[in-house]
Amino acid sequence: EPWTVNTLAQRAGIVAINDRSFRNETFRTIRKEKKFLEEGFEKLRIDYIPSAVNYYLIRTKKANDIIASLKNKGILVRDCSNFYGLDNSYIRIAVKSRRHNILLLKELKRVI
Repeated sequence: EPWTVNTLAQRAGIVAINDRSFRNETFRTIRKEKKFLEEGFEKLRIDYIPSAVNYYLIRTKKANDIIASLKNKGILVRDCSNFYGLDNSYIRIAVKSRRHNILLLKELKRVI
């Protein structure tokens, strides 16, 4: 299951959170990459829900096609069809590095 977190990852997360310099740089990067993704979603006319965290919920009639296409490219996104109150038109997308976000937007453009 690609969404679980093991004990080693949990410990690394605790150490990272306690490293103020790393934490501040991570938050700065996330803010910068969120802006980049939002601009990309708007250019592609992708309906997204604004977010205060490091992922977005997008809504599209092509969700199944997008999920399959991204998976074939090694890009994992979350199918939200089994989330209470959502249906098969929602996808959760995580904020990643600039390189990964460029690849994501490029593939979204191709599929949409």
